[in-house]
Amino acid sequence: MDNGKEDGQGQYEASPSGGAMPDSVHPSRSEAMTDAARGTRSSSVDTVETHPPTSLTIPCHHIRIGDFIIIQGHPCFVLRITTNATTGQYRYLGVDIFTKELHEESSFVTNPAPGVIIQTMLGPIFKQYRAISIKDGQMVVQTETNDTRRGLPVIDQPELHDRISQAISTSHSSGGSVRVLVITDGDRELVVDMKVINNPKLASDQRDREFRSAVRANDILKVADALAEKANIDSVDDNGRTVLFDAVEKRSENMVDLLLEHNIDLEVKDKNGKTILDISASDPEQYQITLKLLEKGALPMDIVDNDISKLFSAAAEGKNEVMKHLLGRNVPHKSRDRLGYTALHEAVCFGHYEVAKTLIENGADINAKIAHGGATVLHTAIQRGLEHRRFFTGVRRNDPTLNENHVRIVALLLRKSADTEHRRSFDKLTVRELVSEELGLAGNFERSCLQKILILLNKSIPREGPNRALTWPPVSQGVNTGQSDQLKASPLRVQYHTSTREVNTLPTYVWDFIYDPSVSQIQRERVKQRENWARGDYNGSQPREYWRWAHLPANNKTWAEDVIRPLSVMDDETFEIYWKGIRSFTTESYHQIRGQALHTGFRKPSFTPLPGSRGSIFSLVIPYFDAESLDCFLQKQECSSDNCKKSFENEETSTKLYNKSDNSIASFHAPCTLDQSYYLSLDNSSERDQDQVVIKHVERQLKLDRQRELDRQMTPRGREIPPEVDRTTATTGNPKRLLMVNQMWIWKIDAMTLITAFPDHRHEVQQPNLSVQIFKGLETHPPLSMGLMLSRLLKYTTEFVDAPANAGLNENLFHIFEQSIAYRAQEDANCYANFYKLQNELISLSRETVPHNRIKAHQQKMLETESKICDITSEMQHLCEIKDVKDELRMIQRVLDDQWDVIDQYHAGHEELKFDVNQERSNSVEARLLGEEDDELEYTKNCIGIRITKVKSLVADATTVENSLNHLLDLKQKQGNLVIVRDTRSLASEAEQRAKDSAWQSKLLFIFTIITVIFTPISFTSTFLAVPTLEFPRANGEDVAWRWWQVFVASVVVEVLTFLVIAPWIDWNRFDYPWKGRDSQREQPAAVERMEV
Repeated sequence: MDNGKEDGQGQYEASPSGGAMPDSVHPSRSEAMTDAARGTRSSSVDTVETHPPTSLTIPCHHIRIGDFIIIQGHPCFVLRITTNATTGQYRYLGVDIFTKELHEESSFVTNPAPGVIIQTMLGPIFKQYRAISIKDGQMVVQTETNDTRRGLPVIDQPELHDRISQAISTSHSSGGSVRVLVITDGDRELVVDMKVINNPKLASDQRDREFRSAVRANDILKVADALAEKANIDSVDDNGRTVLFDAVEKRSENMVDLLLEHNIDLEVKDKNGKTILDISASDPEQYQITLKLLEKGALPMDIVDNDISKLFSAAAEGKNEVMKHLLGRNVPHKSRDRLGYTALHEAVCFGHYEVAKTLIENGADINAKIAHGGATVLHTAIQRGLEHRRFFTGVRRNDPTLNENHVRIVALLLRKSADTEHRRSFDKLTVRELVSEELGLAGNFERSCLQKILILLNKSIPREGPNRALTWPPVSQGVNTGQSDQLKASPLRVQYHTSTREVNTLPTYVWDFIYDPSVSQIQRERVKQRENWARGDYNGSQPREYWRWAHLPANNKTWAEDVIRPLSVMDDETFEIYWKGIRSFTTESYHQIRGQALHTGFRKPSFTPLPGSRGSIFSLVIPYFDAESLDCFLQKQECSSDNCKKSFENEETSTKLYNKSDNSIASFHAPCTLDQSYYLSLDNSSERDQDQVVIKHVERQLKLDRQRELDRQMTPRGREIPPEVDRTTATTGNPKRLLMVNQMWIWKIDAMTLITAFPDHRHEVQQPNLSVQIFKGLETHPPLSMGLMLSRLLKYTTEFVDAPANAGLNENLFHIFEQSIAYRAQEDANCYANFYKLQNELISLSRETVPHNRIKAHQQKMLETESKICDITSEMQHLCEIKDVKDELRMIQRVLDDQWDVIDQYHAGHEELKFDVNQERSNSVEARLLGEEDDELEYTKNCIGIRITKVKSLVADATTVENSLNHLLDLKQKQGNLVIVRDTRSLASEAEQRAKDSAWQSKLLFIFTIITVIFTPISFTSTFLAVPTLEFPRANGEDVAWRWWQVFVASVVVEVLTFLVIAPWIDWNRFDYPWKGRDSQREQPAAVERMEV
């Protein structure tokens, strides 16, 4: 047959097997081999060769790839045949079957007649020996001379080995004989083929081989045809394996399905004693195929020893004594069934803690993995092997329910350092991820166990250290024993709620319930009694759902962590691991905010679920508004109320015991005022606290009430009552209450445990505390589920802002701000009215004709009126007040925004949990309760949204008043500018008049100077000439007598000399009209000044 492939040039390429020599390819001896002698080579070869005696000529058209021929004198297996495109001569490439060397040679060409060309090659002559046996590729045969030959090699073809071996084994029962074909090369011989003489089973074996080959090749159609022709589906090979083994090893799921449809035998064992289930279960990639085998009836325990079966049964039934007996008889506890389960797996699946502990103490592998799926012991504690239970028999067939013992077993395995990071082979899930998956499918009680296991797996170390003792903190510096004992007496309320609306309350104290070793056992018994009461029997069938709620009277992280110990009802070993997980979660979800001031230690409002819990384990911090007596808050220990003093001392004691001076986590958080919660760097907020809007509102109300009382008690003659009345009425008003921002802390530890913490009022008031309102509301309308209870807690907390107690009046907080804004708006209107009145008064004064004797009084009155108009003291006070209102509204809005964000985050996590309720439970009570919880949360969010809208509206109103005041201030500023301009003009006029007067005086002075300049020299001359000296002429011998012209000439000379002296000064003062130059110099600055005004 032709195994080659001819290309366009007439060449033959080797088969895809390359140089392999398939056993199915060999020459047809009857057709290919003749006794004709070889002719000469082609025309290009002149010599004639002699044929070897062990060969014969074979026409080239009979030779195919895979045949045996002689090339270069060597028996070869043909690998390639090529054709010369010019001469048409064949060329053969082959491998020596003995030496594995390659040889190449062209065909021989002869011309037996004109126009006739024959191409031939030499082929070997085969010998036939009778096969006796074969082992390891060596045969024992009988020759033609009946001699026995041993160690005869067989060509390296595994399929040929199998055929010979099978033929020999079947020939014994059928009576036939097996012949092998042998090629001889000198002294060397090699078996290259075989045939069976008179063996009727050979055809059937050939069909089986073809059927098995089709299965291995995953040829679905060929296998289906063979099965339709009644192929022997249960036939086995030399290893005792059916074709199903081949299909499984090939991981052909479709082929396995086809074979399973035809009911192939699943209990066949190979020569190693393994069934098909053993093979598939040990392969991680065969998970689905293994399940199909199990569903078709493969038995996981079929070949397990009887003692081992008893071991598995004892583990499943929880018979610890039987287990100890079997282990004492050295029954191997590491034995496995066909799926890979050990006795430890079974004990863990069924939640038998003592049996699991016994096996572990005897050396059982805590990290043993089930072969089918790769689940560890921890995985089986979560899923309990439910995927395999229906395939087992007896007690192992039961489906175990997840319970508290599984939680204990997980804690036991974790104490033994079980691997928590291993991923199952078929779905690649770790234990933690598997718990998260199961949380979406479990019922309420199983969900609680899964949540506890998830906390056990929470292995991160708390920041404050892993070794904190669950004890009361020691008395430190600044705290005496009495203060510590007083704090121990803080009330603690524990309630048990059921799905039938029943409530059982356990009133106690923090020390008694958590820390007191003398009553801890008594408290545990009381808790167990209430646990048993809460479980009950609902309609006599299954336990009812219940949950426990512990409320702490202060925001104290340490108390919240420690109260879980008595609530958990766990043994000490389990709780040790559980408590580490709890503390790790509470610390990571604490989100503390620290500021520069000492009071700024509070938690960021947030909803923080435990990773992997699907929102069912979380920490929630939500702020809410409360109120405290202002006098009490400021006076602190000096308050007259004993309850207030005790509360304050407890706060001081808690701060010293639970808060360190460094930057570590502060376990205790005291309540904050509105300003303290907003301004983190504000060290002292007392002034701002006393200046709160609610305080001012109360003061205004008290003042108004006092004034009304005084007006009512006035005597008929109009005489006031004595001053004592004023002092008494002042004490009958409403107390001043300070607006506070507290926080409610909520921890949902599992589906059955809820912890809340928030402080109550320190000062005794008539109005109820938030805790009283919450307990009263839950008592009046008991919730059907914990989720519904949480929704109502959030509702009551956020609605507390509307309670009159927060304002200290018979009105809520927003009404106070409305009235405060309205009051400021009225004051703003009064300021406008007063401004208008003063303006009219000023206009009237300016138009009034005033007598001369009243001008000064009139001017003084106008100055006073102008001063009143320009006075902004009142407006600035109102502006500061309205800014305070806006500032506090901004703080309030931030608290409301935080409330909305936290509830929205919780609602989103709630939606995830709601989504996990599958279709089978879509109409169940749980789905209906989840719908009610959604309605409650939506209602609460809508109410908060309404309050936020209200605050924004109040901010807008306050902004309007602020803008109006700013406008009035602007008007007053403009009025003041006008007054300044008028005063400036008046001053300018006065200055101008003074300048004119000064100019006139200057003119007079100049004229006087001129006169003086003219007459002074004349006077001097006259006086000088009248001096009675002997040198001057005399009349009559006695008096000086000058002639007139002499006096005149002397006077003229003196005048000329004087003029020469003062001429420069006259020139400097502009001789021509000198006064004008000065006047112009004076008027020019005045004109410039008027232009500037």
